Amino acid sequence: MSCRAAQVYLGGGLELTVYRDGRAAIEAGCTLECGRCYYRSDCFHRLEVKEPDRAWHLVAAFWPQLSAREREAVREVFDGALRGRQPTR
Repeated sequence: MSCRAAQVYLGGGLELTVYRDGRAAIEAGCTLECGRCYYRSDCFHRLEVKEPDRAWHLVAAFWPQLSAREREAVREVFDGALRGRQPTR
């Protein structure tokens, strides 16, 4: 089972990932169209925020780009994480 609650492609090579424990991360991948180095760890630049209250602010900046399903998953994560518990799903 994945610990990801939502993963959203933001455009321009950026991905936003929200984890079930309240962490959030933005990854910027390779800008090459071919995608040859997409899976190489040294090709990514990653910003991870581990504190749920700070991670929420990161996610909120991209809220309009999340689908209704993704928003619901993210709400559940942060409702639980900010109360100090894991989501029930």
